[in-house]
Amino acid sequence: MNAQPFQPLVEMLQRLDQDDPKFAAQAARLVGLYRRLWESCVSKHVDSQRLGEANRQLRITNFQLLQESAYLKHRHNYQEAQLAVFEHGLAKAREGIAGVLSDWDNCSAGEWAAPAEGEFQEVQ
Repeated sequence: MNAQPFQPLVEMLQRLDQDDPKFAAQAARLVGLYRRLWESCVSKHVDSQRLGEANRQLRITNFQLLQESAYLKHRHNYQEAQLAVFEHGLAKAREGIAGVLSDWDNCSAGEWAAPAEGEFQEVQ
């Protein structure tokens, strides 16, 4: 989009200026106004295209960020689930160790000591 469509009018105005200068001046003024309007439209069209491209890039970036967000949420949920499993396993191991230590404390040292030679007692 450029000002080339006005070139034939400019040439006609030059010819008209020779035949009727007063009318040519009025027509030239009108053509000038339309030409400025046209140039404004061209400028706005270029701006619109630039904004359209920027908008397209923003949409692509938004889509990528949404995908990354979904991936990170999924990963976070997976890691929380793994952490819960590990915490449960650790709690079970802790309970087992606590039980062994409790049993150990409840037993006297004599019960766990190996009997001396000939000290075996028969259980009746």
